[in-house]
Amino acid sequence: MGIVTREILAGKNWRNLPILGALSLLLLGNLFVHLDALGIAQTSSLGNRIGIATLLLLISLVGGRIIPSFTRNWLAKMRPDVAAPAAQEGQFDRAALVVTALALAI
Repeated sequence: MGIVTREILAGKNWRNLPILGALSLLLLGNLFVHLDALGIAQTSSLGNRIGIATLLLLISLVGGRIIPSFTRNWLAKMRPDVAAPAAQEGQFDRAALVVTALALAI
């Protein structure tokens, strides 16, 4: 996690900061599962739910950011005659991610 943090800070790529939150949640879920495996606490169920919810949130994030970017680049390269490029990320996309995060938290 330290390496990812260093790379984001060094590159000043602030748009990737949510990835640090997702990695932190995965780390927390992993910790809960290991605490249960060591017999310290009965938290594996919570750890598994945190891990699955985080992975679903990452899928939503990638699906909403990366796939449209690839589509836009492909259209620009293969179909330069197309007048309207694929839409940029907007308020609706951000709202959808927030609603997804809230639903997974519940």
